[in-house]
Amino acid sequence: MDKLRKTSNIPPTTLSASISDTDTTIPLSSTVGAETSTCIDIVIDRIDAAGEKTPDKMEVVTVLISGNNGTNAVRGRTAPAMPHEQGAVVEYNISTSVLHNDLIDGMSSILTLEGKPKEKSIPLDSINGGTKSGVLVVGEDGKTTVDKVKSENIDFTSLISRTLKPSDIISETLSLGNGLSVTLCRIGSLVFASVEGTGSLNIGSGSIGAKLPAKYRPDSRLKTTNIVLTALNSGKLNGHAVLRLYPSGNITYAASSSFNEWYGSGVWYTTQPIDATD
Repeated sequence: MDKLRKTSNIPPTTLSASISDTDTTIPLSSTVGAETSTCIDIVIDRIDAAGEKTPDKMEVVTVLISGNNGTNAVRGRTAPAMPHEQGAVVEYNISTSVLHNDLIDGMSSILTLEGKPKEKSIPLDSINGGTKSGVLVVGEDGKTTVDKVKSENIDFTSLISRTLKPSDIISETLSLGNGLSVTLCRIGSLVFASVEGTGSLNIGSGSIGAKLPAKYRPDSRLKTTNIVLTALNSGKLNGHAVLRLYPSGNITYAASSSFNEWYGSGVWYTTQPIDATD
């Protein structure tokens, strides 16, 4: 049943057949000009054919007009439903208390009693019937449409300054041993790492004795993050290695060459508190 209903300013009609107190289809002699875009209220037997009031027979019914019937009838809106005889007068343009009260109930879901919009009163999944994905875009004319985020709608130059404070940026250098070190720089939830140095890695695989500080460790959902190292010797490529960094802080490696200049970099996501300690 529609809470927000229109009225129909048309002459009365009559029941084209008798109805019981439980019928939900109301047969009408005429529905010409009746509102069909919403449910409407009809009043049966407020008056008789001679125009005399019959309050003991009156019933307010909310229906949806379809053809010459009022369908999906909600009976007995102001008093118990009752049977009505064929020929009973049916009025369309009577303002009823239930029409007013339903209007208030419908509007109060999004408005305060002062008539001001409630916060978060319209769920996003109800916009456009929930059939479109995207974001709400407000045009210069104030109208909203559903669209995708476009680059011209984003102020990239201010993203970092709006979300980061100086205390959100930290850095330090961690010795990996054997002449190698990694410089770590954390900006918000991203960790940037740069490895360089001249030193030895055993050919094959093994563990690095140093442990990654807690505040720089990769998120546990990553399982591990890798830094690929390139070996230079006398200005020529001389092999590669991989550092594997784990959420536990452990660091392992695999190398195809030993004593070289080693260079590499990587970046990963962390959820560790910026002041986390081991």
